[in-house]
Amino acid sequence: MDRDSKRRIREARQTIIRRTRQSSGLSRREPLVELIPLEAGSGPGITASTAPSSDLPIDGMCGQWIERGSSNQAGRMLTADALGYGTILAASDGGVIWSGSRAGGDWQSLNDHHAFNDVTMIRVVSSQAGDRLLVVDSDGLHRSDDHGLTWKSRFFSYSVVNGLVREGDQSVYVAVNEWNYQHSQSELVVYRSTDLGATIDPVASVLAERASTIFTPSVSTPTASVYFLADETMYRLDAENAIETLGSLPLPDGSVHQTHSDRQALLAGAEISGEITLYVALPLAVPATGGGWDIGTTFFASDDGGYSWELRSFLESQPFGQNSFACSNVDPTQVYFGAACELMSRSEDAAFTWIEPDYGWYEYYSDYRNKLHCDISGINVFSDGDGDHEYLLIHTDGGTYESVDSGRTVTNLSLAGLRCSQYYSTYSHQSDPSLLYAGSQDQGFQRTASLQDHHVWDFEQLVTGDDANIVSSDGGETLWWVDPARLLYMPRAPTANGAFVFRYSTILGSAFWLPPLMADPEDPDRVILGGGSPHGSTTGGMLSNLFWIKIGEGGFSWGQEPFEFRGVVTALAHSTIDTDHRYVMTDGARFYHSPDQGQSWTESADGGLGITQFGAAIVACPRQLGRVYIAGSGYGGGPVRVSNDHGMSFEDFSTGLPNTLVNKLAISPEGDFLFAATEVGPYVASTESGAWQYMGGVRAPDQAYTSVEYLEAVDTVRFATYGRGIWDFEIRECPIQVRRGQGRVAP
Repeated sequence: MDRDSKRRIREARQTIIRRTRQSSGLSRREPLVELIPLEAGSGPGITASTAPSSDLPIDGMCGQWIERGSSNQAGRMLTADALGYGTILAASDGGVIWSGSRAGGDWQSLNDHHAFNDVTMIRVVSSQAGDRLLVVDSDGLHRSDDHGLTWKSRFFSYSVVNGLVREGDQSVYVAVNEWNYQHSQSELVVYRSTDLGATIDPVASVLAERASTIFTPSVSTPTASVYFLADETMYRLDAENAIETLGSLPLPDGSVHQTHSDRQALLAGAEISGEITLYVALPLAVPATGGGWDIGTTFFASDDGGYSWELRSFLESQPFGQNSFACSNVDPTQVYFGAACELMSRSEDAAFTWIEPDYGWYEYYSDYRNKLHCDISGINVFSDGDGDHEYLLIHTDGGTYESVDSGRTVTNLSLAGLRCSQYYSTYSHQSDPSLLYAGSQDQGFQRTASLQDHHVWDFEQLVTGDDANIVSSDGGETLWWVDPARLLYMPRAPTANGAFVFRYSTILGSAFWLPPLMADPEDPDRVILGGGSPHGSTTGGMLSNLFWIKIGEGGFSWGQEPFEFRGVVTALAHSTIDTDHRYVMTDGARFYHSPDQGQSWTESADGGLGITQFGAAIVACPRQLGRVYIAGSGYGGGPVRVSNDHGMSFEDFSTGLPNTLVNKLAISPEGDFLFAATEVGPYVASTESGAWQYMGGVRAPDQAYTSVEYLEAVDTVRFATYGRGIWDFEIRECPIQVRRGQGRVAP
């Protein structure tokens, strides 16, 4: 995926999570509250139960959560802290803190009950009560004195840039981008805590349109300063909270800033024998020779503690995140930089020149253990014990790596047990649900590996990239799915080692990112793609068509359906009772029905549901023709609606759901239960009562849930998450009678 798409998706997801937590009024987002693990049956809409933690009574239905993996296809990692005895604490993109060792393979999650949001710092500090775990995420500062079991938090009203701990006195600093109403301008505010996060107060602020991360040398004294950049000027905050204005960066003539929420200026440096070396990585567009622009990162350096600056070099790539820039603590000429869609670059001459790996990003797939995955989201530098040697932890979209030779070679620590996979969708073989296909974020199209005797499964990656929307009309023997530019077809899917590719981007000028698919119910070798506008269209993306693609002996053939839908198609489905009935929803909150396999369409007068980048859902009732459920954005109303007349009119079906985004729906074979994968967890509703309940209990992780399917062969609901892999809810006969309203199990 290109870097701009990654940026937009990341920003959209963070916005969704923040809006959900604000609008739902969840207590976990109130300032300075204590967070405790959920008990069985607790969560939004369900009171605590005394049932065993594995069994969850919901509306007369019981079940058990079982983690399915993957165990070996790690997703994005962000940052880490290193403890003694080779222990590592690392944060994944799903907001989970993982404890493991430098040997790898023994990872354990510490906070499945409460995920953080875009972690930028993890530190373990010593307190009177013992070790205290500190976490800074985009929402605030969090602390735990019991290894992540419970948390106390300080939330900020604005987005946090990053945080740090000054080693000398364990002062905690947090930088926040705020808005100064008096001056009608953005402002960087630095907060400081002198009691290990129990309290924290603002100690400095500077008006700035563009600000950097804050930085202090990793090996520091109690009086070491904190540095930050506001616009092009460097500032120093001393231990007495006094600000000194230092030098300004010599920007190239005609350059234009490229900074935005996850492309801020980054700081790095070191203090050696009292001498401070500082570096700035600044995203800029600079005039190119012969016209146009070179877009990338310009590197500046100061050898006198920030008073004077020199432009050192330029790379045609931009930093991935707040932790993608680092410097050696023992040799300040060693500098490291990580970019989106790139491998790690390193400099051995103080950022004058850069050394790229001697292999391409694609070589990761033939040597997972010793080749970096691209997208370098974080780089941490730690002492290897004697003070003269260091090792790096390099975080990528494919897990965390270690390097003991300044980045020349790496070892993947994520090949077993780091269960932070980020999935967009799943499809399970209908007769053998242990045969599971999954589409992931940057870990491609995956299939469960064979001969497994444990419940958390290994997966094999068959196709690289971002893959989603897996469909089949023959139970999983033949598959179709998409990536951001291609449609992929896999016959004999249980054993195939590759896929046939049709590049839909050659026919579409605009389309939904990862466009929706519908397998042709009459022909497994034919699929319907919900497109945007074709190349050459004059509608500017305001009108869309459906496209059919078929594969035969002569290869792919395709055609464009004549009907033009208003908006970009975001969801499509058919009735399982009578497959002639087809349904479409677009991003303009419009809904359409066809009674004749798409030959004619009628737009609903009642409309559909708004969506965002992560789609919407349509599910037809398997027992009542014309009954249709739709799902999407819940920020302007209920996120789920129901129709009994093929979508010509809708009623709200959202009682019990928070104001959130519903990514996907699934329905039980009898049509009596509806399941929702939402940005704030898994939910279930009785279609008779119409009331939703949170079904995560104590076992299911606090994550964004992206996909759900009902597995009739084993009476199981399978959910995919964007950060904690795939989880099954195995439905079981209730051994107890549930007394409603009191949240307790009756004898």
